[in-house]
Amino acid sequence: MTFEEAYRELEKEFAERVEQDNQRWKFESIFLPNVTPKGPVDYVLVGMEPSLGRWARDTEEARGNIENEKFRNFDGTPKDSIIHYCIENYLCPDREAYYLTDLAQGAMLVSSPGAGNTDKYEAWYSLFEKELGLVAKPRAKIISIGAKVGRFLSDKGLYGHAGTIPHYSDTAARYFGKEVAGREATYQKFSEGLDPLPEGTSFRLPESRKKLMFDYKIRFERIREQEMSGWPFWQQEWQRSMAAG
Repeated sequence: MTFEEAYRELEKEFAERVEQDNQRWKFESIFLPNVTPKGPVDYVLVGMEPSLGRWARDTEEARGNIENEKFRNFDGTPKDSIIHYCIENYLCPDREAYYLTDLAQGAMLVSSPGAGNTDKYEAWYSLFEKELGLVAKPRAKIISIGAKVGRFLSDKGLYGHAGTIPHYSDTAARYFGKEVAGREATYQKFSEGLDPLPEGTSFRLPESRKKLMFDYKIRFERIREQEMSGWPFWQQEWQRSMAAG
């Protein structure tokens, strides 16, 4: 089985689990595929679950956008372009491979009772480990997006969990800029080079977004310096299952 074939099979399991979530908890959610990686990656960044709202008002509109316009998770909004820009320039400056995903794959409104539901993440965790076994290199670093995911993965003792970055949502704006303190001169120089965002969007960046990007830069550089060793158990299990067919 090729990598792409294995990933497509995993996507089928994701879609089935979303339907199970909808039936079990009476959620209204829809499976939103991620951008398919070309092979195992050096860095995996993990959020909570995809959100409806900006790209689709409800699951019906989402289904049309996914099927007709090939909309994918982390690939279609200005905020997505910001995190990709930071990853490519500060986390993967040597063209390392990366992959963005979520603990759960069902897109829903942020007002849904399923958004941020820890019981749901527990139900998804075995599939998340399976996903890591396929897409992550043996010494890949796992980076959580947002404090809630960071706490969840830390409590799990996930191998390779190398750190947490702030979420890029407007509601998380109060956390932006923590890394600026004590680096004001460095930040000022950094900020002046980000208007407009090079090779990204055409809109002018508000100060909060510049501070977020500076946070990403500092944290990504810190994560790059960490050394990982060993062979995670989820990688071993997935390799054994692949060999067994």
